[in-house]
Amino acid sequence: MDKLSTLIGSEKFSLPLPTLAPEVRERMRYIFRNTKTLFHAQDALTGEKTISRIAPEFGYQIYTNANRSSDKRDSTSYGIDYTTDVW
Repeated sequence: MDKLSTLIGSEKFSLPLPTLAPEVRERMRYIFRNTKTLFHAQDALTGEKTISRIAPEFGYQIYTNANRSSDKRDSTSYGIDYTTDVW
């Protein structure tokens, strides 16, 4: 662990040893990011069938990569009002 310690200026900061098993740390990472479960979805713009990491019960609109960045989408459907009056 001495090789992984951080050196800031002339002071060395030691990294603590892991307190959880690797399997537990992996499960905790998967809680925040779904990398193992895929769902069938339809593109909200064209109806094309695609695969998504977002479960359908969340209700998000799914777009394919090509349609997500295209000009076919109505930007007012997901935009928010902007005001310069902050006070």
